Amino acid sequence: MQAAVDKYKVLILAPTGEDTVVLSNVLSKDGLTSFVCESMEQLCEGINEGAGTAIIAEEALFPMNIERLTQTVQQQPEWSDFPFIIMARAGSASDRAWTFMTGSHQLLNASVLERPVLTCTLLAAVRASLRSRDTQYRVEQELRRRTEVEVSLRAANEELQAFSYSISHDLRTPLSTMKGFTSLLLEDYKNILDETGRDYLTNIIKSADQMNRLINDMLSLSKISRKDMIMQNIDLSVLSMAIIDELQKSQPHARVDICIQSNLLARGDEQLLKIALTNLFSNAWKYTSKAPRPRIELGHFVKDSETVFFIRDNGAGFPMEHLSKLFKPFQRLHSEKEFTGTGIGLAIVQRVINRHGGRIWAEGEVGKGATFYFTLQ
Repeated sequence: MQAAVDKYKVLILAPTGEDTVVLSNVLSKDGLTSFVCESMEQLCEGINEGAGTAIIAEEALFPMNIERLTQTVQQQPEWSDFPFIIMARAGSASDRAWTFMTGSHQLLNASVLERPVLTCTLLAAVRASLRSRDTQYRVEQELRRRTEVEVSLRAANEELQAFSYSISHDLRTPLSTMKGFTSLLLEDYKNILDETGRDYLTNIIKSADQMNRLINDMLSLSKISRKDMIMQNIDLSVLSMAIIDELQKSQPHARVDICIQSNLLARGDEQLLKIALTNLFSNAWKYTSKAPRPRIELGHFVKDSETVFFIRDNGAGFPMEHLSKLFKPFQRLHSEKEFTGTGIGLAIVQRVINRHGGRIWAEGEVGKGATFYFTLQ
């Protein structure tokens, strides 16, 4: 409880004993806690212990004391901007106070009151200083809380990454074994097995491949969060054409009308943006596979001084009431029979966009296609 009171304690340094008595009495009558310092050294100790403000008589501001006080303030943490009240003599005699505020030892958070000071003026200045200090303490508490959260998140991410690697390793070995033996059975005993038996084995192999894709996507999602970003200027148009070429090579018989706006420039990590665009274009390619005349478009527009990129297709689309599920891992809006997938692709895209300080959202209509919008900071 004492530590909390000390944070709002008013330190007093005045060489003249009469001043200290008057100041202490005025503050005490107003319910404020004060502490009379016998030296600048003691006042600096009080600041370091967590006082709320300090009242310093101008007579105490000779060069050696100013130097000592300046050192103390400079050693305060970044969040701290300790407030001072300087009691100066009236008129031209207050040169020391102004030197303290504007000279080479400038301390910005200082107020000067010329004596004689009205009680109400003094109390108003003290309470304003205490409010300023209270705000600083609140900022410090919030910074500490955020630091603790960041440490916890970092530890959780490290555990998640270790878990992902462990799971992927532990799953891949038996998965490869299962697929390998199943393939051997299908090859060596295909003449013995009937059609139903061969279908069973084929389905096992397909499931193993699906699980392997899921493991790979989980690892990709994990890696994206910790990859060091290399920011550079990128032509999204050129990058997108390269991705489309790869998709076309993987399905040479597909006929898709591609419209990519030229000179779409952005700044970001090329490797991460390639991952995001590959997922978006792969989805568009997949979901337009049943459209009579498949079409995929990449473009941009400017809204409220912000560049918005979009990828639009005329594929299967999705119901807008399921929009909240769209970017969540393992959430699929179509069955495996309709369209294959793991349900992680859009979660990967969102994480990439978030790491670039951007936003991503979507619009869709069943049977008429979907449009994905994203920004990059």
